[in-house]
Amino acid sequence: MKEPDIVEQIRAWYGYDAALRPIGEAAIAEITRLRERPGWREHPVFAFLLGSGPLDGQWFGDKHPTEKGAFWWRKHLRAALT
Repeated sequence: MKEPDIVEQIRAWYGYDAALRPIGEAAIAEITRLRERPGWREHPVFAFLLGSGPLDGQWFGDKHPTEKGAFWWRKHLRAALT
C-alpha cells in the first residue's frame, strides 16, 4: 500500500475553498518545518500527521474505529509535545 502524502491531502481538503485555504497553507508550513527537524519521525504521531505512518492502525484522515471525533489523535500529539 502506497503511503498517502499529507501535503497533497491537505491541498485537496482545503485548497478548493478560499476561506479555508489559509488553514491548509499554515498546516503545510508546519509540516515542512517538522520535516526539517532532526529526529522528527521518532514519535509515531508525527509520522502519522505527515502521512508517513499509521497511528493506532489508522492513517491520517481515517476515522478511528473506537475513538470519537475526527481529531482523536490530538491526545497523542499533546503527549508528544510535552
